Amino acid sequence: MGSFFVSFVVASLRIICGFLGATTILTQGAIVDACIKARAIAPTPRTRAIVVYPMNALANSQLEELKKFLGADVALLVRRVREALADKLICIGTSATMATDGTEMARNATVAGVATRLFGTSIPARNIVTETLKRTTPETENQQSVAPKLAAAIAAGVPENLSFNDMARHQVPVWVELTLGLTFESNKPRRTKPKTLKEAASLLAHDAGLPLAQCTDYLKRFLLCAHNVTDADGKSLFAFKLHQFISGGGKVYATLEAPGKRAITLFGQQFVAGDRSRHLYNVHFCRDCGQEYVPVWNAAGPAPVPPLWAMWTLKPRCCCCACATSSASPVALTLNSCCAKKP
Repeated sequence: MGSFFVSFVVASLRIICGFLGATTILTQGAIVDACIKARAIAPTPRTRAIVVYPMNALANSQLEELKKFLGADVALLVRRVREALADKLICIGTSATMATDGTEMARNATVAGVATRLFGTSIPARNIVTETLKRTTPETENQQSVAPKLAAAIAAGVPENLSFNDMARHQVPVWVELTLGLTFESNKPRRTKPKTLKEAASLLAHDAGLPLAQCTDYLKRFLLCAHNVTDADGKSLFAFKLHQFISGGGKVYATLEAPGKRAITLFGQQFVAGDRSRHLYNVHFCRDCGQEYVPVWNAAGPAPVPPLWAMWTLKPRCCCCACATSSASPVALTLNSCCAKKP
């Protein structure tokens, strides 16, 4: 379910609102909030919102996102909406990654608990519907049956120009699906935990009895090849995903001093701890060469010629500021060369 819809009728009040996802729920939710307030002020029966599509359920997608942020705001709005509705309202929520550990019963209980808090009504674990997975490779094959054939299959090279059905019957795709794609719980297939390429290649080397380097190279080329093999409907044999986890860029703060003497910290603050005479400035980095620079305001007026920059009256400047104040000039300091330039 890719959208969030609210539809309800109270007397002659009808509110129907379409939401485009977790990131815009609060923006669109303001429509519902305004309609409820407007009816309290002027209860005259009339339509108070744009009709998008009539539904008789309160549905919310991406519950895992609301568990992390926006959850409290949306939960309060949902409760206000429910107060204006009939007693029996169908609550629907979808989540792909809210619970991944533990048994299926434990995962369902976790999802039900979050849904209960969000919708403000009891949602038992037995009402949680999980995904049903189906194998792509032949179910007559398993890891034990293909393990003795892996070495010969890898030595023969990555299979190319095979049809979807022929590729699915190949020994390596069977191993990939059962090792990297699926795990079985009570004989029911479910998604296995993601593995790094190094971990996957190590498992393949162990099962095939071949060197790790050879299996790593083969696995790289095979996954790309298999991804390009599609059936009549255009579905790939393995719709694998590569995840690169890189932390988001933070901010660096430094004093206006020479390299080796300046104080540097990742924690936003105005002054060096214990020394209020040393002001910290937000350091930025050039996207072309990586040179660090400090955006500041020169409150003393037009910028003098270096090296007179030390005589300026400098104030921290945010790069999002579009214009200078009436008496200040925007300047970007490059401390390594002790020079400055106007941005």
